[in-house]
Amino acid sequence: MDDSPIQSALCAIGHPIAGNPTQFVTQRALAALGLDWQFISFDVQPEMLQRAIAGIDSLGFCGAIIAPPYQTEVYRILQSLAAGTNVTPVDAAPDDSWHDCLIRDENHQLLAVNLLAPAATKLLAAHGQVIGHPLDRCLLVGDSAVLPKRVLPLSQLLPPQVDAVVGAALVPWAVTAAAESEVVGQQDEDESVTEFEAPVAQACLVPQPRWIIWTLDSKPSKKHRGKAASTIPPTEFLLDLLPQLHGESLVFDLSGTYPAWAAAAATDGTPRRVITSVDLDVERLVLAIERWTGTGPDIETIREAIEEYLEI
Repeated sequence: MDDSPIQSALCAIGHPIAGNPTQFVTQRALAALGLDWQFISFDVQPEMLQRAIAGIDSLGFCGAIIAPPYQTEVYRILQSLAAGTNVTPVDAAPDDSWHDCLIRDENHQLLAVNLLAPAATKLLAAHGQVIGHPLDRCLLVGDSAVLPKRVLPLSQLLPPQVDAVVGAALVPWAVTAAAESEVVGQQDEDESVTEFEAPVAQACLVPQPRWIIWTLDSKPSKKHRGKAASTIPPTEFLLDLLPQLHGESLVFDLSGTYPAWAAAAATDGTPRRVITSVDLDVERLVLAIERWTGTGPDIETIREAIEEYLEI
């Protein structure tokens, strides 16, 4: 048991925070470790974010989970607090970094860290051991308007060859933004099919091992000047694309909406491995608790708690 005279405390901050399982799961994992720690969830309005992070620091919280939508704000705010400035999220340009956890360093200073990346790295490595080699290509699937934000925390892990599904075509990820802009611009002029809308040659779909970052959700296509922009892959295109992927592919479902028909699709009759948002949350909380307490929690305790909370 933790015999400290002052109860150690952790927290989660987000907006909205309701429905986030972190408090329930972490409290159970800490109890299983015999630690009498307290975990509190705070719903923080955007204009109060800098004050909230300053409060976490000054009140001696051991760490925090940074929930949506604040993962791209927290690092810059910590920098501004360290510099003694008063920069709020609405006063400055968005930061390019992404961090989902606060920890204390050896000097008891708060640090912002990205735990999604090492969690994904662990799962990628485990899959690589199973198939006997690393995954050398990546495919991004989703609404190209939100892909950069969704992929940002994993950008450091991307292999050299990355493709993205934009509308009804595959394009290299490095030119996705430019491609989308050209598609929308040409659609404004006429309704003809552009080079980016047309299905790409089969050479783009060679059956090499890939890991797929799946961010597709059920939202309708965005409108651009009254016309539907071709930025969300149509179901028919995905149905044609998925069977052409290698049977060793690994899917990271960041949307939580990965359909059953896609999970079952395979070139050789063997279902591909799907890493769900629950799998990633389990690994992230394991890493967070290790960083906060110095002790590794039981992974099955965390998984069972998440599934119980979500009623899976």
